[in-house]
Amino acid sequence: MSIPTWDQLPNFDLYKDQTVNVVNEASADYGGIISASMINNYVKQKLIDPPIKKKYNRTHVAQLIFINLMKGIFTLEEIITLKQHLFLESQIEDHYNEFIELFNERLSQTTSIGSDLPQVLDQLSGILIAKRQIKNLLQDPISEP
Repeated sequence: MSIPTWDQLPNFDLYKDQTVNVVNEASADYGGIISASMINNYVKQKLIDPPIKKKYNRTHVAQLIFINLMKGIFTLEEIITLKQHLFLESQIEDHYNEFIELFNERLSQTTSIGSDLPQVLDQLSGILIAKRQIKNLLQDPISEP
């Protein structure tokens, strides 16, 4: 299973329950389930823009998928900072696609580590190091390549 790219996201407005279904279908395997109340909280915390006439668009869905993927690794405060650095409104389509393409590529290269303790420890150490590096990076502006 892969995460949908921008062009694969619905190109029409959705009500909240439809948005929940689309986001969960796209990312639940990697980020867990989101609920309507979680979306309300994300709007209140300014993680996503408020809906327009109670409807959510493609930008909302992309942001929610990103948040859903990140929430198991980062705090909401860290996700807000990441989103501010990575998803500038004028370039959200490009940045979302770049992230999802890299995510899907990495996903296709990943094999199950099973219960082999050395492999589990290797993966865990890599995750911890990457998270620390990203936290350090968030303290400074992220530059475009």
